[in-house]
Amino acid sequence: MPVREFQRKHAYVAPAGASVSCGFTLLETLIVLAILGVTVGIALPACRGRLKKEQILTAKTDISDNTQLSLDDIVRANNGAFIGVAADY
Repeated sequence: MPVREFQRKHAYVAPAGASVSCGFTLLETLIVLAILGVTVGIALPACRGRLKKEQILTAKTDISDNTQLSLDDIVRANNGAFIGVAADY
């Protein structure tokens, strides 16, 4: 089927007095981009704050885990004996 015949056969014919619209206008595209920009501008700082809090929480957990592992190693090295400070009462 030649291209012209295909185009003629599948062409949209608007009713009398109606305009044919194919695609988006530049104005519609700019409005969508503006809405996306505002949405990202609002959401991004909130996500960055949450990310920073998660990094701090992870660091605290890592320090706590490493401290506990170090104490366990000390106790194992002393054959289970705990060395502490005795207080005179």
